[in-house]
Formats: sequence, structure tokens, C-alpha cells
Amino acid sequence: MIAAERKLSSVLAAVALLTCLLGNRVLAAPPNDADDVRNAVAGFATSWNRHDMDAFGRLFAPDAEFVSVAGVVWTGR
Repeated sequence: MIAAERKLSSVLAAVALLTCLLGNRVLAAPPNDADDVRNAVAGFATSWNRHDMDAFGRLFAPDAEFVSVAGVVWTGR
């Protein structure tokens, strides 16, 4: 009886683990690069037009390089 309980317990643990792993995989939304690009472009325009340079800087990586229309190179945020 104890061997059967151990086997059942092992099977139930395996099923629970697989359910968690597969559930997280299925429920996680796939990345949407197009939406990310649209959001970055919208954030760029909005922050620039509002003269909110803090928000503008957060759109860039800490080591970013940006060349303005006038040819000025900005480095970092």
C-alpha cells in the first residue's frame, strides 16, 4: 500500500509541475514587436512635443547615442 501511495504521490507531483509549466507558457502573451515600436514612437513624439526631456530620456538605453536633426550627437540618457 505504501509503494502505491508513493507512486500516486509522484504522479500527482509530476502532473502538478507540468500543469504549472504549461499553464505559464500558454497564459503568457507572446511579445508584440509592432506594438512596442508604435509605443516607442508615440512616446518619442509625445515627450518631445511636451518638452519633457526626462520622459524622452527614459525611451533610451543608458548608453544610447542620438543624433539630432542638426547633427548634434547626444550620448546616454
